[in-house]
Amino acid sequence: MRLFIALVPPAEILEDLKNVQAEMAGGQTRPSASAQAGWDRQTGTLLVRRSPWKASGPEQLHLTLQFLGDDINLHRKEEIRKKLQEVGPRHVPFEIKPAGMGAFPSPARASVVWAGVQGAGLEGLAQDLASALSSLGIRRDKPFSPHITLLRSKIPQSAQEMMKPMAGRAWSEKNWVAGEFVLFESHAALGGREHIQVQKYPLGGDGEK
Repeated sequence: MRLFIALVPPAEILEDLKNVQAEMAGGQTRPSASAQAGWDRQTGTLLVRRSPWKASGPEQLHLTLQFLGDDINLHRKEEIRKKLQEVGPRHVPFEIKPAGMGAFPSPARASVVWAGVQGAGLEGLAQDLASALSSLGIRRDKPFSPHITLLRSKIPQSAQEMMKPMAGRAWSEKNWVAGEFVLFESHAALGGREHIQVQKYPLGGDGEK
């Protein structure tokens, strides 16, 4: 099974993220010619395909702290669940502030468009999780870069026009307080993936929420 650890924004922040998705869709241009067009060999008609961008659903709008792996068995899952109980009490709730927009690997050739966030406690929590999990032989697969994924494309595309409405400003004026992190289990589902909350770990708490 696939497991990851994330922070879940509150409902009012999720609403702002959905509004940003809609605003970017309004500034969206057609894909590059190589990605948008194809020929029907029987009729000789040029076919224009749908946009390659897929918006993250509400259940996918989370801030991943660490990806743990794709092939985790039940015994390993239980080890992870217990280890994470040690982390929450070492931290206190902290404020998260929306930041600017970005794209991976770059806006000119993007596969992912994301909403950035900032928070004094984010890096410390992520580092503590990485350290705790390293004792189980689990290593970070990439450097921590706090963000919430808004759109994905299987075909790299320019996202520059689409991101223009959000240029030079934060995607929301609302801050929120992170009071817990969540261990998620993820399964393949029709049209994407289904994320199931395994356990919530309160910051400053006992991890038994």
